[in-house]
Amino acid sequence: GESLNTLVNPTANVMKNNPYAIPIEPIAARCVDMDNIVGTGKGKVAYLVAAGPSLEDMLPHLNRLQNTGIIICVGRVYKMLIAYGIRVDYVMSCEMFEWDSVIFDGLKDVGETVLCYPAVVATETIKKWPGWRMCLWDISSAELLKRKKWMMGGNSVSHHVLNFAAEILDCETLIFIGQDLAYPKMRAHAEGANHAFPEVIKQHDESFHSQERWYPSNG
Repeated sequence: GESLNTLVNPTANVMKNNPYAIPIEPIAARCVDMDNIVGTGKGKVAYLVAAGPSLEDMLPHLNRLQNTGIIICVGRVYKMLIAYGIRVDYVMSCEMFEWDSVIFDGLKDVGETVLCYPAVVATETIKKWPGWRMCLWDISSAELLKRKKWMMGGNSVSHHVLNFAAEILDCETLIFIGQDLAYPKMRAHAEGANHAFPEVIKQHDESFHSQERWYPSNG
């Protein structure tokens, strides 16, 4: 909470994102309206792909099964999936800090993959994505803009992926991939999911996953 209030203003992000989220030419030429995809996953399987270490072992299976369902991944593993020959339908980003935009550095053609993001995401991240984009409106934004549909958020990008598949797409079966609730390989993320984040950010992130932080040796 202290970091958030010091380093970023979520309301400012919402205001800066409106030109991208509301379909007005030319800035939002590739804008998808969330209302138009509500229920399009009914009766279908959704593969919800997170960045846990177990993802490394699941890539061959996801490649084999990719045509049997809708694939929704967190932004930091998008390049991993594409490099492995896996189609991605939706990619999710919810980070409010601009440094996270490095996950999309160098992208040129993303085909029909749609970037999904809450209204508070960093504008720089939206601008980096070269394809279709869709704002996932929260209840406050939806009421303000008099929109019919809104979506629950959550404390992580994985929460957003889950809520999108369940609340918006209304998929019948949800399969979690790389959603590790422990550290099966003694690390927090799959190899290739860390990207070139600023060193201070990587150190801050790693400190939250250290055994010493949660189980100090002094008891």
